[in-house]
Parts: sequence; structure tokens; C-alpha cells
Amino acid sequence: MITYLGSSLVVILSSAIASTILFPQQLLNCLAAFISLALFQITIITLILGAINLLYPSFLFIGSLALGLFILITLFLNFNKNRLLSIRTTPLQKYAVPNHKGWIIIIILTFLFLFYFRQLVYDLYLQVIFVHPLSWDVVTYHLPSAVTYLQSMGLWKLGNTFSQYPGGNELINLWSLIPLKQDAALGLTSLALNLGTLLVALLILYDLKQWKYSLSIYFAFLFFLFIYLSINDTQAILFDVGRNDITLAFWVLMGSWASIKSLKNRKVSFRYPYLFWSGISFGCALGIKPNAVYYITGVFIITIHNLINNYSARLKIKIYLKLFYKLMLDWILPIAFISGFWYLRNLYLLGSLFEDNVVKSGINLSISKNLLNLEIYRAPNGKLLLFSVLVTLSLIFLIFNNRFRNTRFKYLVQINIICFIAWILTPYSAGYYAGEAIYFHPQLRHGLVYIITMIILIVYFIVTFMEFFFNKRFRSLLVIIDDLFNHLHVNYEYTNKISHLSIGSITATCIALLLIQVLNYTPPRGLPGFSGILFYPSNYESRIYEWVQDNIKNQKILNAGLRSYGLFNFPFGNEVIDAGSPATWKPQESNLQNYDYLAVSVDPFTGKISQALAAFLQAPKNYRIVYSDQLSAVLKRLS
Repeated sequence: MITYLGSSLVVILSSAIASTILFPQQLLNCLAAFISLALFQITIITLILGAINLLYPSFLFIGSLALGLFILITLFLNFNKNRLLSIRTTPLQKYAVPNHKGWIIIIILTFLFLFYFRQLVYDLYLQVIFVHPLSWDVVTYHLPSAVTYLQSMGLWKLGNTFSQYPGGNELINLWSLIPLKQDAALGLTSLALNLGTLLVALLILYDLKQWKYSLSIYFAFLFFLFIYLSINDTQAILFDVGRNDITLAFWVLMGSWASIKSLKNRKVSFRYPYLFWSGISFGCALGIKPNAVYYITGVFIITIHNLINNYSARLKIKIYLKLFYKLMLDWILPIAFISGFWYLRNLYLLGSLFEDNVVKSGINLSISKNLLNLEIYRAPNGKLLLFSVLVTLSLIFLIFNNRFRNTRFKYLVQINIICFIAWILTPYSAGYYAGEAIYFHPQLRHGLVYIITMIILIVYFIVTFMEFFFNKRFRSLLVIIDDLFNHLHVNYEYTNKISHLSIGSITATCIALLLIQVLNYTPPRGLPGFSGILFYPSNYESRIYEWVQDNIKNQKILNAGLRSYGLFNFPFGNEVIDAGSPATWKPQESNLQNYDYLAVSVDPFTGKISQALAAFLQAPKNYRIVYSDQLSAVLKRLS
């Protein structure tokens, strides 16, 4: 516990100091840098230690000290360099910030907003405190993979079918799992990722136009949050502890925002710190899911297109070659360095960068394969998918007809189209298999970045339309509204103290929350939410996970049909190996003498077991049944 708190303290403090050095006069950018640096440090430290089989708590602390010092020393040495100064400083100006009346309005509206979503806020609080992984994939693949890495002290052991997936998401989970040997901090990690994603959405919205008043961007973002939180699937993502979708969305959004900031209007040049930031973000994204390559390819095309559009015959070809070289060095190289390990590991262990047979069946369930299938539009989220298709086609038409004057808005539209393409190409984006049955249900979690950028575009469209409409038809009313907003604001000259105080307060809050959560956390009994065994809702409750928790410690378990995460037992003493589906598993094909226990259940999708397994359970050879219920059983090997 002390090691975890010490390592986390170093990461939080170094990230806070570094972010205030980078953005002393830009609070939102400073907050984004703070979250990015903290998650980046966690990712890199666990990646490097895992690659050399040194995933020990003490090395996490040493790694956090080494990397934190390296980042701070590098920033101090480059403090006065032109490239760093290009993002550190902003022209001195006065900002229209809310006065005491404006703050009263903000407090009242925020209270009403939270009251409207009070049940969601309360449920989210419970999820953070009690940390119940609710996703089928999380307790079947993500967390078991992380525990396998923890037990082997490295990243070279593939524990289940999907372990060949890049483990960037698991690296973040490992940060607390390794020293604590429990999932106490996973809720806070999930909360940080969700808040970070919403912060980047605010940054993108903020950069789209010149907001005359602070209350204007507050109202616009509140409207964004209202739409975002009113969608059932995005609400569910808030509770998806340990899942990789929100982690991917955070890094892709961050990389997209940084790439937009790196491009200079009508200039053949880059803001290199932002370009490097974008490369790091997309590297982390590609280290989470292979489909991040769609986003990376799209952003690369946008970047090259921008350089070509701003081509000038007066510039020598040497300048373009230098820019391309810097693009490779500051963008492509970080992507390859951060994400490359997972694919090289697979090449070494499996003989290929990624075996597509894992997701081959899911390709037929991608949206792109079913766009002309009317069933998908009748399914849940079907109408939203149809709306997305029509809007994307309209945006593509506007792009090709060069209808955009706002350059950053044009970049965001292009990124939104890229996100839509990435979504519809992703395997299983149209639904899922339950046994051999197919259920159409467009998965918004696979298109989370698209959903967020689409809502931002909608908010921007509405705000722009209202400004245009009032300016044309009700100019006098617009003057009254402007005068009202003016009375709710006061001109204020931004100083570095604002960023320092804000980041300092957030740092202290993070440390306090970590301390309170870790000291007060009690691991759950069994595996809450999965006692029904079956994939579909069931009134029956098995107690197999509680029984394993009470009776099996530090043993080797062969699992067929159950959720692996419920069998490890805190502090992750059991080793769990997946045997596959009980509907097809044949016990005689496994070396049963190598396992201390067998944990089996009916197939969660069909409720059936294979004939070979049924025969074995009736007369278990060299094993005896020590626990059984209607849907599951545990067998112990006879010594």
C-alpha cells in the first residue's frame, strides 16, 4: 500500500509541476497536460518494467522517480527554448470572467444539472467506492489478462484468447493491482479517464470559436453534457471499470485535439510540442486497440493534405522534406515506440503481429458489413446509427464543396468523418454473438470518439445558428443579451497563480481520494453481478465465486465457462487457465493432472455442456466434486 501511494504521489506531483511549466497561463490546457502526463507516466513505467519482467512494487516506485525527474529536468533545461515558449506563453490580455452574480448563476445551474442526473451521480459514487466490474468483457478478458501479467511479473505470458490484444489498458490497471493485490483504485482510474475525456471535449469546443464570455462556453458545455449523459450507452461507459473503450477514447481525442493545435493556419509548419503530444497520445491509443490505426491513418492524411493545400512555389522543396522528417520524428516515432512492443511480442510468441482469427467472426458483425441490412436500423441504437450515416454523408458533401471558413471547425469535421469510418469498420460494432445467435445492437462504445465529436459539432451548429438568427432578425434582443452577459462578467487579467492554485488543489484532492479509498476499501464477496452464470438475465444465483473465495487459495484452476476474474481470489493467489466453452470442451483433451481444481459451468450463452463433460461429471476420474449447484461445479484433484 505504501509503495502504491508513494509511486502515485510521485507521478501526480511531477505531472502537476510539469503541466504548470508547460501551460502557466492556460488553465484548460494545463489540466489536460496534467491528466495526460500522469496516465502517460503510468503507461510507460509499467510497459518498460513489464517488458523486462520486473513488475514489482518497489520498481514501480523507482520507475516513477526516474521518469518524473527526467521529465522535469528536460522541461527545465528547455525552459527558454523557442519551441517550448510557443505553447507556454499567450499574449497578455484581459478575460471576461464571471463576477459574483455570474458565479451564483453557475452554482445554481450546476446544482440543477446534478439534481436532474442525481441517480446517475449517486450510482457513479457507489461504483467508484465499491468497484464492481460490470462488463462481461472486463471480468472475462481485460482484468484476467492484467492479473496474468501481475502473476508472471512480465508482459510475455498470454493468459486467454484475447491476451494477444495490445495491453495498454491493462498497463493502467496494473499500476494499482501490482502493489495493492486488489482492485481498490480501479474506480478512481475509471473516473479520471472519464473526466479527462470530457475535459478534452471541452477543449475542442473551446477552440472552435472565440467565446466572448466565460458563461457562453459554460452554457455550451452544459448543453453538451446534457446530450452526452442522456444517451444510455454513454451512461453505461461511466461504469465500465477496467474496460478499454474509455481509455482508447481519451487518447484518441487527446491526440486529435493536439494534432489540430499543431497545425498552423495557412502556414507550411507545425507547432512541434503539440505534434509530439499528439504522437504520444496516438501511440498510447494504438497500444490499446489495433483499430486505432484507422484514426492514425486519417489524421496523417489530414496533416499531409494541410501541407499540400498550403504549398507555395516560393518555398524550397528542402523545407518540405524537413517538415516531413520532423513529422516522422515527432509524430510517427512516438507512436511506433509506445505501441510497438505489443506487436513485436506477438511476432515473437505467435509468429504474427496480430492473429486476425480472434476477431475474424466479428468482422461480419461490423457496421460496414451490415449498412444495407434493415435489421440493424430496427435494433437498439439503430435510429442513432441512421442519423449518423445521413449526417456523415452531408459532412462529406460539404467538405468536398469547400463550404467551411473556420479552419479548426473544418479539421474537426474531417476528424469526425474519420471517427465514423473507424467505428463502422470495427469488428462487433453492429452487435454481438450469444452462442450461435446474432443480436444487432450498434455498439456506441466502439464509436465513442465519433459520438463525442458529433455532439460537439451539434452544439457548435446550434450556437452559430442562434448567433446568426438573432443577428439577422432580433438584433435589439441580441444587444440586450450581450449587455446582460456583460453585467455578469468582469475583466480579469490572467496570472500564473490561477493555474498553480487550480492544479495544486486538484493534486491535493487526488492524493486525498487515493488515500481514503485505499484505506477504507473492502474487497467484494464473490463476483457481484455475475452470480447468475448465464449471459442473459436470470433469477438464479450461484455461490460458486464465494465458495472459491473462501476455500481455494494459491492453487492452479482450470476454468470452463466461468468468469476468470472471480476465481483468482484476492490477493490474486490462484492461477486460472481458460479451457474454452463448456459446450465444446472435452476433458480428456486437457492434461487434467496439471491442475489442482476444475471449475466448470454450463455454457453462459446456451445453458448447455458437451457430452464429454457431462460424462466426466457423472464419473470424474482422479477428481471429486467439492461444490455443485444447478449451473456450476468445482472438482478437486485427488492426490
